[in-house]
Amino acid sequence: MGYMKLRVLVISAIVFIIALTTTVYDSTHGALTRLNVDKITLSSSKIPDVFSEMNLIYFTDLHAFTLSDAYYQNVITKINALNPDFVVFGGDLIDEKSYQTYSEAERTSLIDLLSSIKAPYGKYAILSELDLAHQTELQALYLEAGFEVLNSKLIPIHVLGSSSINFLGWDESSPLELLSGLGSSDYTVAFAYDPDASSILNGKNVDVFFSGKTHGGQVTLPLIGPLFMKSEIHQKGWTHLSSLELYVSTGIGVSTLKARWLTDPSITLITFKNN
Repeated sequence: MGYMKLRVLVISAIVFIIALTTTVYDSTHGALTRLNVDKITLSSSKIPDVFSEMNLIYFTDLHAFTLSDAYYQNVITKINALNPDFVVFGGDLIDEKSYQTYSEAERTSLIDLLSSIKAPYGKYAILSELDLAHQTELQALYLEAGFEVLNSKLIPIHVLGSSSINFLGWDESSPLELLSGLGSSDYTVAFAYDPDASSILNGKNVDVFFSGKTHGGQVTLPLIGPLFMKSEIHQKGWTHLSSLELYVSTGIGVSTLKARWLTDPSITLITFKNN
């Protein structure tokens, strides 16, 4: 009887060690090489016909230089393979720690990486809270890479002289007067780094809002929940508010810990449709 109990304990210990090893390896290697494409269709009678079947890639939280160059190149390759008409980057371009050792060569490589993104109708970027602390540098970097910074801007997007949809860029310093230019008959897509901006944008004639910041929790444990960004109200995916649809991306990169578990990185493919 004692032998059988010992055997069960040994087998259980071996199974536990194998499961733990597999989990650790997957979270630090496998999950960091997977890249999901979340496909979303935005349907509205307010979307002009000419935008139907056009698409936009939204990606966020790159945290450049924390993962391998090959990984970031794979992100860009996948974006270009989807043939986006528009691209919007959602913030946290460079990891906070990387700014301490950020070199001119790394800056050039990052510009080359972003420049290689193909989007014939425009490339836009949101500056996150961290990015705003390096605003002058990043404004220049994005300009060289062919991106327009969207913060505190309301831009009518026209295609072939058509009626427009709006792109709105928002951060905590954006003036509320910016929202007064939104009409109920216009289709407006908002972008901000922080999903909590939804409390301001809800009820302001914004139709849909895309954000990042949370990494989807980055490491999520069953029954416990996310290990990171635990205080965030909106962690990932869709939240349906009273007059606003909010989507929070799990993002591209990592911070604090080079691991993901049950929250794979993702880019978002958004297709417009008039209905």
